[in-house]
Amino acid sequence: MKSQKNRSKALEAINDEHANELNDQLEKFLDLEALAKSQGGKLLIKNARKDVIYAIERLANGYADHTHPQLLAFCATLKSKLDLMRTLTRAKTNKELTEKELDTLIADALDE
Repeated sequence: MKSQKNRSKALEAINDEHANELNDQLEKFLDLEALAKSQGGKLLIKNARKDVIYAIERLANGYADHTHPQLLAFCATLKSKLDLMRTLTRAKTNKELTEKELDTLIADALDE
C-alpha cells in the first residue's frame, strides 16, 4: 500500500482522469473512516441503529393501524438511517478496495 503522499506524486506523473476520480473517492472514504472511528461517529452509528430498531418495531407492530403516508414516513426514516449506518460502517472496506484499485491503476500506468 502506498502512502497518500507517494500516491499523489504518482497521480501527477500519470495524469489519468479515472485515477484522479478514484483518488477523490479515496479521500472521502478516509474522511468517513475517521468520522466512524471518532466518538461522534460511534454515537451517530449507535443512535442510527436505535432509530432503525424503533422504525422496524413501529412497522411491525402497527402496520395495520397506520395510514399509507405514515408507513411511507417510517420506511423513509428506516432507509435514511440504514444509509447513514452503511456509509460509516463500510468506509474502511471501501477505502481499502479503492486504495487497491488505485494502486493497481497507478502501477499499470507507470509500467507502460
